[in-house]
Amino acid sequence: MRVPIPFGRQTLELSIPDEQMGQLLSPRSLPPLRDVGVILREQLGSEYCRSVFMKIEKRAREGNRVSVAIAVNDYTRPTPLHAVLPAVLDVLNARGVDDSRIKVIIALGTHRPMSREEFRRQAGEQVLRRVGFINPAIDDPARLRCFGTAASGVEVWVNRDYAEADFKIAVGTILPHGAVGFSGGAKLIYPGIAGRKTVESFHTAANSDPGNRAGRLDSPIRGEIEKLVELVGLDLMVNLVVDARGEVCGLTAGHYIDSHRRAVPLARGLYGLPVSRPSSVLVAGSAPADLDFWQAAKAIFNCQAAVEDGGWLVLAAPCPEGIPAQHKTFDRAIGLAPAEIQDMLGRLGTGEGGGVVADADMDRVTLAPALALSRFRQRIRIAVVSPGLTEAQVRRMGFDYFSTIGEAVESILQGLPEAKRRVDVVTHGGSTYPCMEPEAE
Repeated sequence: MRVPIPFGRQTLELSIPDEQMGQLLSPRSLPPLRDVGVILREQLGSEYCRSVFMKIEKRAREGNRVSVAIAVNDYTRPTPLHAVLPAVLDVLNARGVDDSRIKVIIALGTHRPMSREEFRRQAGEQVLRRVGFINPAIDDPARLRCFGTAASGVEVWVNRDYAEADFKIAVGTILPHGAVGFSGGAKLIYPGIAGRKTVESFHTAANSDPGNRAGRLDSPIRGEIEKLVELVGLDLMVNLVVDARGEVCGLTAGHYIDSHRRAVPLARGLYGLPVSRPSSVLVAGSAPADLDFWQAAKAIFNCQAAVEDGGWLVLAAPCPEGIPAQHKTFDRAIGLAPAEIQDMLGRLGTGEGGGVVADADMDRVTLAPALALSRFRQRIRIAVVSPGLTEAQVRRMGFDYFSTIGEAVESILQGLPEAKRRVDVVTHGGSTYPCMEPEAE
């Protein structure tokens, strides 16, 4: 059997003998919305949304120059901003807010800045001309505002342009996430446009949970996110559910918690893939998280729970940007033992032994997901096929290196007993998750 696996702008073809082919798992398809703009305007006509727009209109009528900040996904999420942002801008204009008073802020987290061309492709030329965009600076105190310390002890720093806007909106895509169940909603603000201290707290907490929360809403981190956003403010949320073709299949707007919860069932239907048994060998393509290993690792997070103890997960990821510069020690950190990473995180927290950590050029944001990946490595074997990574980098992470998927599968199967020689494939591991059991809320 020949199995096509998306691989950046290419498609790889994995050939597996019929008798060894197991489960083939790909995102489901749903009918796309016929007119996204019409559906959006219907959603924005809800009682909650009308109350927000009435407040905006009232302030504008009183002579106030109302400012609005719109937080949006960056290039790492398949969010068709061009399908919704023009309508959002038009509605704001109709309520008395001029384009010059609207700022679009990219929810980068710790990702590299978004380029003008990337924003144009995602949002369209019209939006680029009307409002442009802002890349946050998470380390610049002048571009951040502190909202104090939350009850959990987290210091809450947020982009100043967003914090000082009169009204705050966010637009994002719902995708499975190993720590918070599903992305979207409040996650666009925390950690999307938060300062480094706040982002570090998210990554540390998210990766301290040994469980896999992809597709679930019982994550304590999700609750923490929503409490912090309550401090900062988020007046209106637009959530999109997008299929593997980039088509909008669902859209909700309203309060950031309620609209997120209404969108999740549709996202779960698209991306939650039931499996009948754990895998001995699972091949996972990283699509659509293809750009670098920081993103491609999502496929490991999403799929590892479906691999039996001692089984194999083969990651196929192009990673043209390799290990991203802002997390340049990621490959070194993953290769450490979990106890060693945990110790480094502890010393970072107390400031003790700073010389060792500084010499390794590590930080909490890099170490936290590296800890989770190191733990996965203790339970299962992980192989990586990626032209964007060197063999030395892959082996430094403690993973097995192969130049092609076919080579990886053939080598692994030769070392397994006959009863284990079955290959399961997840074509879009960056956006889907195999689910082994009924999902808890």
